[in-house]
Amino acid sequence: MQVSNMQTLYIKKQGEPEIAITANHQFAFLNLVNGTPKPKMNTYTPTGIDGQIQQGAITYDATTVQADFLINARNAYELDLLEHKIYDLFSSRTVMRLRSSVSPALVVYCYPQPFTMTRVDYAEKSFSVTFNNLSGFRQSIVNSDEIFKFNGNYQIGLNLPRDKDYSYHFKSNDFNVYNPSDVDIQPLEQRHDLVIKITGTGNNMVLTNTTSNETFTYKKGLTEGQTLTINGINPFLDDTSCGIDTDHGTISLVKGNNHFTVSGLDNPDITFSFPFLYF
Repeated sequence: MQVSNMQTLYIKKQGEPEIAITANHQFAFLNLVNGTPKPKMNTYTPTGIDGQIQQGAITYDATTVQADFLINARNAYELDLLEHKIYDLFSSRTVMRLRSSVSPALVVYCYPQPFTMTRVDYAEKSFSVTFNNLSGFRQSIVNSDEIFKFNGNYQIGLNLPRDKDYSYHFKSNDFNVYNPSDVDIQPLEQRHDLVIKITGTGNNMVLTNTTSNETFTYKKGLTEGQTLTINGINPFLDDTSCGIDTDHGTISLVKGNNHFTVSGLDNPDITFSFPFLYF
């Protein structure tokens, strides 16, 4: 069977280099299909009232990703060898990272499920592998603070308007952080990844997202050479947990622009690092 599709699938197992599968003579990647979003409601039915009532926020459930392939061996012996290589490739005890040449800057972290092959001809088989995407999202191949360091990290479709200048590294007390994701970045409610690193000198530093009306206060002093890190909802001074010295505030990012101010800090140097999330 002649394969005209020249898409490439990139597979990276944990701790191993990324490999590419394209449309060659023996083993052809045909297509990668991402599952649709799965909104999940939490409802209850009150007695004596029509309908149901939604409780809390709507969340998104895990989705699936399907990759389609074709084996075109020269004979039965080569077919048997290729099947063994394929079973080894798609067997993993740990998470796998997938991306395709259609959207090379978007990745999905997933787990392969059992699959079977269908014979097409004497030495030709087709098969599809379904992967469980537990997060329910695709995400940028690198975090926000690395997105513009290499052209391969960026592509059309990341929701980054061309009329804006983007930075996730700031050296002022007033700046804007742009979240191009399809959802808000919520470390507290949804356990999303968001790491904020802060250096500078001062006392009683207050970081405020005026867009979401959220604040984080570090009640002690910061000196030169120290780094305050807010990792999700957990603050650290250098490598030591320092939640007791904060107001236990949390910072999230709404979709689009987020305006920040910083008080109580001189010579600020602040980095926001988070993956962009997409359906």
